[in-house]
Amino acid sequence: MKYFNMDEKINDLLAENGAFFAFTEQQYNDGALPGVEYKRLYAGMLCPSDNVKTVIDGLDSLSAEKIQFELANNTVKAMIWDALANYECQITGNYGDAMEALKMYGITETDIKTEWPAYYQNCIDNDYF
Repeated sequence: MKYFNMDEKINDLLAENGAFFAFTEQQYNDGALPGVEYKRLYAGMLCPSDNVKTVIDGLDSLSAEKIQFELANNTVKAMIWDALANYECQITGNYGDAMEALKMYGITETDIKTEWPAYYQNCIDNDYF
């Protein structure tokens, strides 16, 4: 499975726009610039108010780029099996979390149901429990 590495691109986007993560007052004080108004976005991310749209649009663009890269470089089967393994669906016996994660790729429950028996048998054969 080929993955799109977003870490560096996200870090660059945030740095270019003065956004940073802070979970404590000390982290805020270390990252905030005097006189700049910040908005809280996601999971502790703070962004200068003037750059919020740029950061959100940039994150959306990177997400779309990731989806296109992974669809172009992987088979649907590989993506399904990867998600099933990631969410340890063979242990829970439920592929709902994997299905939710694969929606953004246009992969349907029917696609997953088609792969599920072979994936599960592979887990049995290789003792992935």
